[in-house]
Amino acid sequence: MRLEKWISKILMMIVLSYYCLSGHSQVVNEYLRNGWKYYESKDFKKAIQEFTKGIDIDATNYHLYMSRGKCKLIEHDYLGARYDLNKAISIDPNNPYGYVERARCNYFEKKFDAALKDISKAIDLDNTNSEFYYLRSAIKKENEDTIGSINDLIKITELGKEFVYDSYVLIAGEKTKLNDYKEAIYYYTKAIEYSPEVSGEDMSIYITRGQLKFRLKDYYGALSDLNIGIKYLPNEFDAYIIRSQINYMLKKFDEAILDCNTAIKLDAKNPEGYFERGLIKIVLRDKEGGCVDLSKAGELGSKKAYDYIVEFCNN
Repeated sequence: MRLEKWISKILMMIVLSYYCLSGHSQVVNEYLRNGWKYYESKDFKKAIQEFTKGIDIDATNYHLYMSRGKCKLIEHDYLGARYDLNKAISIDPNNPYGYVERARCNYFEKKFDAALKDISKAIDLDNTNSEFYYLRSAIKKENEDTIGSINDLIKITELGKEFVYDSYVLIAGEKTKLNDYKEAIYYYTKAIEYSPEVSGEDMSIYITRGQLKFRLKDYYGALSDLNIGIKYLPNEFDAYIIRSQINYMLKKFDEAILDCNTAIKLDAKNPEGYFERGLIKIVLRDKEGGCVDLSKAGELGSKKAYDYIVEFCNN
């Protein structure tokens, strides 16, 4: 479940919990209910009007301020949202969700230190909520605290609730940026193991893991991953280029040429397909065909192609 869907789910839970409470007027209840109907239909201005009517009657209602603050946040009225969220927190300072929403407000305003303080307070109040760690990880990343961001994602995987698959993938991505390819492969593998039914665009995880295995010279492992990825995502240009390079390293030259041909069919304006095919042809002693491909790659903007043209074709 993505973060925005989670936020809406949480706020709906807040509203539902409100319905279960006694001692609130039926009129206020109706304004809250109407406000959320407008919220669900994405008419946030009318939702704000309904929540405001409720607040005019009951100015101590946590749920009304939370709901109105959420709508103002969506409408980019950060000043108004902050006012409502501050009110909600003052009414119920032990409820973590007020801090979560205010953290989001600070996050959108790029006040990352304040956002971090708020979401950390929410975690202090509920340290078993994986969604809170997910938001804090995003905030820490914006604050350039990569290790802290990764640690929060690891905590999510340990909790085993929401965002586990996404967290494994994000950790792997951060490890890749740190050039820690073995760890990146480990976490991509954990993601696949956690969600073996992964499908659609998410099958690109195999292509990504295959690229990393290629960098570590695990050619057969890389080839296996790319075969799976290409099977489900047959139009991924980069996957064919990487697989052609792997097949070249494994001396499967005919298969390498076929991958280059497919890549060129997918994107005839990308020089990489011609460049890779040109090198393979030269290795196969088809100098003329190889130089034609390298020349085409150069015409399409590949600067490295000209170095090879000088070495292999200008004599």
